[in-house]
Amino acid sequence: MSEKNTVVDASPVKSFFVQMLIRDIELSDAILDLLDNCIDGVVRTSKHGVANRYKGYRIEIELSKRSFMIRDNCGGIPLDILKNYAFRMGRVASMPKDNVATVGTFGIGMKRAIFKMGERCEVLTRSSRDFDKGSKKVCKVTILPEWIKDEQKWDIPYEMVASSELKDFGTQIYVSDLNESTKKVFDCESSGFDEKMRQQISVTYGFMISKGLEITVNGKEVVAAPLVLKCGDGVSPYVYKATIEGVDVFLAIGLTAPLLEGDGTLEDSGPAKYSAQYAGWTVMCNDRVVLYADK
Repeated sequence: MSEKNTVVDASPVKSFFVQMLIRDIELSDAILDLLDNCIDGVVRTSKHGVANRYKGYRIEIELSKRSFMIRDNCGGIPLDILKNYAFRMGRVASMPKDNVATVGTFGIGMKRAIFKMGERCEVLTRSSRDFDKGSKKVCKVTILPEWIKDEQKWDIPYEMVASSELKDFGTQIYVSDLNESTKKVFDCESSGFDEKMRQQISVTYGFMISKGLEITVNGKEVVAAPLVLKCGDGVSPYVYKATIEGVDVFLAIGLTAPLLEGDGTLEDSGPAKYSAQYAGWTVMCNDRVVLYADK
């Protein structure tokens, strides 16, 4: 005789889900995912117009074999988004759609980066939108190792605190209890990982940095990789602009500009120098470089 009204358990196994989530991503790419979230915050909150969109915004990254921290002043996460969407494993269909062009798409970047690095995390965020509604406090979310091990509990507690650690409208993510593999990579004295991150960030976010965005890694400012074409002395780039199926397209073809010192003068105050390193196709999407100097 068959049983009625029975079901089989098809709920996900949290530990397996987390391990699958982080398996195919490098630490450097996980950090870039967090930077993408910061940039999306700029796009949503900036009131300076497109030309000056990134001015006044900064992102600080500090990493060592003990911990990882990223802090920004990019607007913060509104409480309703944080409670209902920000910590979900994926993008929920009911999540409000952005009316601006953002980078984040799948809704896994922050969680994947946290679990890739370690098992303990504290997220502090102060939202400019909530402040305008009267909220003066900071929202604090804490993820503990016990949460990952508990296969039944998916909810993560949060609290509103009067924190002095976050004075600007923005977000701070602090990860500790680092994984052993992460500790080795983040031991920058032996791995040089902080300098590798500066180089990767200088390319990926170089256009934004050139437009005013400030990014530091372990206290050292990231300088934008060259993205300038020569214009002058009878030479100018060919420029094509169009809107194709709702997508704004900009194409410039020309010769790379001479390399400059930080103060804008030619290197060594001598004749113009060029490098094949910066020649090739560079492709940007929403100001983020997705392909650099490809040959």
